[in-house]
Amino acid sequence: EGLEKYVVTRLHTRIFAPDLEMRSKDASLRMRIAKLQFIHPDHLDIPKACRHEHSWQQAIVALQRMSEVVTPKEKLDAVLEASEHIYAAPILNGQTDRPVSADEYLPILVYVLLRANPPELQSNIAYVSSFRSRSRMVGEGAYFFTHLAGAVFFIETLDASSLSIEPALFDRLMTEDDDNIYSFVSLTASPAVPSSSPPTTLGALGGTARPTAPL
Repeated sequence: EGLEKYVVTRLHTRIFAPDLEMRSKDASLRMRIAKLQFIHPDHLDIPKACRHEHSWQQAIVALQRMSEVVTPKEKLDAVLEASEHIYAAPILNGQTDRPVSADEYLPILVYVLLRANPPELQSNIAYVSSFRSRSRMVGEGAYFFTHLAGAVFFIETLDASSLSIEPALFDRLMTEDDDNIYSFVSLTASPAVPSSSPPTTLGALGGTARPTAPL
């Protein structure tokens, strides 16, 4: 763990989003997410018991933090923290015996990602996939990272048939000119990590997320 941290910290500016192609993928995904801001939890069939605005806002902050930390482990910690907030929603709604199921988790993560529109999302996924030790890509961090990659793929490929929405309405909303799209992308941007900055520690996480059970 210490060796991985040392190497990626020293080489971060060279190995993270190293070319224009990756930067272009990041920009394209952010613009697509900005155009999908009309999507509502109802479009993703998210149960009301799993909706909690404060919990989701904390998950948004955690996902945006991925671009503020350096090491693959720290980025995985941010994903895990986001998942914990998502799983906490039913509890915060007073439904302690109603966990978020595995089938419900992915649509919720998609919605939270749409709200967060984290910068450098494609680069972060590629970076963790390439530079996190295979022997350490296990457990809940790896599980929820796989879901993150799946949620991104869903966002990239979704159409009206993927949502509970009329196809004509989906097409109209997707083709509408939105004067605020560029300002939205700008407002959801996170500051870049200075090359000389040491990696940020997220600190101890409160509780442990479970694929089929609440915190």
